Amino acid sequence: MVLSIIIVNWNTRNLLQDCLSSILDSDLNFKYEVFVVDNASKDGSVEMVQEHFPMVKVIANEINLGFSKANNQAIKRSSGKCILLLNPDTTVKSCTLAKMVSFMDNHKDIDILGPKILNPDETVQFTCARNFPNLCLEFFNVSKLDRKFPKSKLFGSYLISYWNHLNSREIDLLSGACMLIKKEVFKDIGLLDESFYMFYDDVDFCYRAKRKGYTIYYYADVSIIHYGGGSCKDNRISMQRIKFISYQTMYKYYCKTRNRVYAEIVRFMMLFNFGVLFVSHILLFLISHGKDRTREKKIIKQYLIQIKFFLFFHQYNIINGLITSSEKKSIDKLWK
Repeated sequence: MVLSIIIVNWNTRNLLQDCLSSILDSDLNFKYEVFVVDNASKDGSVEMVQEHFPMVKVIANEINLGFSKANNQAIKRSSGKCILLLNPDTTVKSCTLAKMVSFMDNHKDIDILGPKILNPDETVQFTCARNFPNLCLEFFNVSKLDRKFPKSKLFGSYLISYWNHLNSREIDLLSGACMLIKKEVFKDIGLLDESFYMFYDDVDFCYRAKRKGYTIYYYADVSIIHYGGGSCKDNRISMQRIKFISYQTMYKYYCKTRNRVYAEIVRFMMLFNFGVLFVSHILLFLISHGKDRTREKKIIKQYLIQIKFFLFFHQYNIINGLITSSEKKSIDKLWK
């Protein structure tokens, strides 16, 4: 078995169907297997796979186990020399998978490989090749300096947005939406960290791999389309809550890779930044009129929620409330 493709799904039936169709339409002249790990979907995803893609191996979980744990279930059962972690809200081009496997086979020094990831409009998603985050880069992100000055080598360092992504190169960090990994890497550094329920799992895995001396490579000659946020969009989950879960996993990542003091500094940096933005928009509210005043009022409310979240950060467990859709009282207090 050359390749094991693993897709973790949660209520993305239509996107998953398109993803699987694109895999089966690919030009693959080697033996491969496809796993779909379904995290208790309610939209008929499992039935769709069983009906239309009987060759796909389905693992149907009774509860949502999260991204990392679901991937690990299939990794343990996989037989391929290489494992591809692939999001269900993606489609692969016909030659992409074959070229990725061939490239890795011809370059024995490359251990983890990622393609160019495109938006539906064919523009590059810069998350496909990044530097590891740190305190400064988190500040540039939350203050939006990286978006205001994307061509700056300083402010655009995390997403490397000053680079056109047209050339292949060694990189720190790839996107978990599509990562080809040699199986021996898992045997050496372990599986995905299951404490990362969602987000930062790819950052953590690449960080561990780099520390062990493995080579992570961005392959610009092939691409996939990534629609982005498929599960969250299809399930109408608040983007505010998506931010909160990313903040909590960010904190967990820095506690693990640095220390708790560093993680607390990042938290207070975020709090300070939102405080400054909150005050600035209050001033804009006072001098605005009509529709602008209404818009500023909404923005002020959003920043107030962010401030409240970071002030009482350790009192909230957003993850379970977000994933299971069971609204806990401690979470709902944020919106009161």
